[in-house]
Amino acid sequence: MTAVKAVLLDADGTLWDTSAAMDAAGAVAMRVVWPDLGEETAAEAAVRFRSDPRAVFRAFVAGSHTFDEMRLLRLRDVAEAFGLDWEDGHSARFETAYLPVFDEALTAFDDSLPFLQWLSQAGIPVRVLTNSAPAFTVGKVTSAGLLALDGLVCSRDCLGVGKPAPEVFHHACEELGADPAEVAYVGDEWTSDVMGSHDAGLVAVWLRRGDEAAGEDLTVADRLAVAEERGIPVVASLAELPALLRPGT
Repeated sequence: MTAVKAVLLDADGTLWDTSAAMDAAGAVAMRVVWPDLGEETAAEAAVRFRSDPRAVFRAFVAGSHTFDEMRLLRLRDVAEAFGLDWEDGHSARFETAYLPVFDEALTAFDDSLPFLQWLSQAGIPVRVLTNSAPAFTVGKVTSAGLLALDGLVCSRDCLGVGKPAPEVFHHACEELGADPAEVAYVGDEWTSDVMGSHDAGLVAVWLRRGDEAAGEDLTVADRLAVAEERGIPVVASLAELPALLRPGT
């Protein structure tokens, strides 16, 4: 077991199923903005919006766009890819239709609440470290029913850049009052979460829920080899973590 004084958790794909909620909300909102879209095409457009093939979210994380600009650019990409008309009000109409459906569809993974309860009982402080916007993430906390995390969110807006920049991890550790070597970071994305936290000196844990994030440079086999070489634990569920972690002294 590894002794830790605090835990940092990724949010999307780690605590709750963001992909499913985005697909459901996107499909509805696409047909509000473009009523002539068929259901199948709207679903395909929603997947493109979520998957972000032009890596607009990555530019947002690096500080190139605001959150609202990032969302607008991703919707404009959908319009261009599917040959749809564009008007200035489309983005606002999309978000108005999208957010209620997203909130309703978002669910926490079954292992999230029990793990948070274990952390509380063990006396291990926890904070969410995400690249998403703070207000949007706090809304997800509420929608997912993980109210114990309310107010415990550190986002890309902490420093203007996001993971995998080491200063982001160090800032979150400072807020927890612990040295990086005493903090475990648990996340599902290899570059942003696993290597970012490992290179910043934290105790990295790779959570593999089955779906592999797009846009990684290394194959899954290569990532697993690196994890083994560097002693990075790989788990399929948050339920495995109590056996790996214990409260530090």
